[in-house]
Amino acid sequence: MTVIVINEHAFTDAPVQNEGISKGYVFNGDWRIVVDWSNKLCWAEKYPERKTKIKSVRLAVKGECHPYY
Repeated sequence: MTVIVINEHAFTDAPVQNEGISKGYVFNGDWRIVVDWSNKLCWAEKYPERKTKIKSVRLAVKGECHPYY
């Protein structure tokens, strides 16, 4: 499993893409995330009106978000 960290906050399994939308599960928050890679935005699936600008995306390091990942 590949886990990414968005904005140094959300540890998710959402697949990274160049364009389009992907969905994933946020392990350290117990919620579903939607990522709009074309517009560099993300939001909780339940709250589409609360969009957040993506400032950083990186691969998570195993164990850095224990016990979630």
